[in-house]
Amino acid sequence: GDFADVTGADASAGTAEFREGAVVEIHGLKGAPELNGKRGKLQNLDVASGRWQVDVEGVGPRRLRPDNLRLMQGDAPSSAAPVSASFADVTQEDASKKARMTFL
Repeated sequence: GDFADVTGADASAGTAEFREGAVVEIHGLKGAPELNGKRGKLQNLDVASGRWQVDVEGVGPRRLRPDNLRLMQGDAPSSAAPVSASFADVTQEDASKKARMTFL
């Protein structure tokens, strides 16, 4: 029963969004400002300290507080969109080239 209570509290606090494998951006660090703006992947939560072990891009594993982490999943659709759009353009171009050849 106790576990259910704990997870319920976590969900309402919004920490449920952080999960292993999620991509985050680091911000607001005063002790290591060079890490701000870098991305990393959540590895595991150290329950005792409340910090996440984050595999920081180009840096390696760091233990950071959730306050200094921002989930990046919101950016995924917008950064993926141009890729699919340009892909569609390419296929359309190919189609129109083929069409022209057929007319010739």
